[in-house]
Order: sequence, then C-alpha cells, then structure tokens
Amino acid sequence: MKAFSLTLLSALAFFPAAAPIFGEVIVSDSAGGTSASNTAFLAVSWTQTGTFDDVTIAAALESGLPLQATGTAYLSNKLGTGAGGGNVLDTFAVSTNNNDPGLLITLFTGLTLGPGTYYLSINDGSGLYWVEAGSPVRTLASGVTEGSNFKSSGAIGTPPISTNFVDYTSAHPLFEVSGTPVGSAATPEPSTIVFLVTGLGSMVFARKLRKGRVAV
Repeated sequence: MKAFSLTLLSALAFFPAAAPIFGEVIVSDSAGGTSASNTAFLAVSWTQTGTFDDVTIAAALESGLPLQATGTAYLSNKLGTGAGGGNVLDTFAVSTNNNDPGLLITLFTGLTLGPGTYYLSINDGSGLYWVEAGSPVRTLASGVTEGSNFKSSGAIGTPPISTNFVDYTSAHPLFEVSGTPVGSAATPEPSTIVFLVTGLGSMVFARKLRKGRVAV
C-alpha cells in the first residue's frame, strides 16, 4: 500500500497545476448569412455578470489596400457622449495586410474583466475593414448578454470613444472574447487526462499483480 501511495504521488507530480485551464468563449459573433466589411468607426458591446481572467479579444479585420491597413481598437466601459479618457481600458494600434475575412486578429490579451458592460470599438485609419455578417453565429457564456452594435455619427471626438454613436442594425461586426471564469474548477488538457487515467490503470494492474505473486 505504501508503494502504491508513493507511485500515485509521483504520477500526480506530473499533473500541471495552472496550465490545464481552457479559455472559454465569453461572447462571439462568427460568420453566418451574407458577409461584407465596413471601414466606418464601429463598436460592439456585451455585459457580463462574472469575472474572467486571461481575457483575449479578437476581431475579423482585413485590409483594403495592397499595403498595410491601419486603425485603432479601443476597449472601454462607456461609449458615446460623456465618455472620457478614464473610460478607456486599453487601446491597440492595428496594422495588417490580411485579406482573409475568416481570420481573427488578436487585439488584447491577458486582461481581467469584472462584472459590467464593455465596448470594443475600432476606428479605421487607412484601409482597415471590419468584416460583418448578416446573421452571425452567436456564442455566449453563462451570465453574458450581447448588447447593441454601434456606428459613429459625425466628427470623431476626443477621445475617440466620446464620438456620437447610433445603433447599427444592418450587419454585425465579427469578434470574439474569450477567457477563464474566476472561481471555476480547472479543466485538464485531454492529453493530461489520458496520461493520468493510463497511469492510474497501470498502477492498479501492478498492485493486483503483486497481490497475485504474494498469494502464490
């Protein structure tokens, strides 16, 4: 029994403590129905009731130029009239020559987002298009709801998130937000599960074999 316990502890020592977390989709709109792209200053929004760590935010962006297209992505907790610099949570300078409308370009990583409403807005600098879908395939985590989409109306404000925005209902910009729910149980990688189950099975077999030899 002692040898069995030591063998089990040795196997568990190889079990990763932090790595086996899968980032789940918090909210996403992926391709569905007719598709197009738009260079306007657009925004999407969502509301979450829980906290997520290691959040990654990506969007389907493509270049309309032979060279690099540029723009700026903003993550904020307020949008439109009355929004200020203090509402900007992060910014990202986009530069891409991507021409694949199905490719998601990572904008933000390693974030922690608590309960609240968030806005992802992307302003075209030169030839940057946000790919859209007429009837997107939508994925929502538990406790998450997707809000309205927005399109700028009038001159770009300072900061840009203070621009006047109106509801944008003719299409849906494609994006994905993923992360790890805080307080959720760790989910092992499939390869780790296989390794652990195989190891435990081998140990049980070895233990039975030893018992058989003692009985003889």
